[in-house]
Amino acid sequence: MAEAQISDSELIELVRNDKSAGYASLYKNYAPLLYGFVLRLVKDDIALNILAAAIVEIWKSWETYELKQGTLFTWMINITRGRIADAVNRSTLQPSCTGIEYILLKNATCTQAAMATGKEEHEIRIELRNALKISR
Repeated sequence: MAEAQISDSELIELVRNDKSAGYASLYKNYAPLLYGFVLRLVKDDIALNILAAAIVEIWKSWETYELKQGTLFTWMINITRGRIADAVNRSTLQPSCTGIEYILLKNATCTQAAMATGKEEHEIRIELRNALKISR
């Protein structure tokens, strides 16, 4: 029998009352979504490390989250985005870096990323739309 997914407010209470079970549920419910997000932005070889760093920071920052600030997933995505930026900042840019990695690393525009990576600007925009799943 499939286990029903619990709501954010139920998950928050579970983590606060039973950290071990709460963190297990948190990981089960959100790690695949966060990993998919990371994979859209960086290469596969560093994605798991970024996910692990994000999960650790989420656990360490848990007490700072409040439901009224926004959804739990949005809060976790913002933490994960920060870990992606950290990972990209630590790495050296290589000619094979993606436009998205350049945008994250340098806080660059699509035009700047295109110039730096040797790609066309429209290719960078398509890459970015695909990563964010924005359709046009």
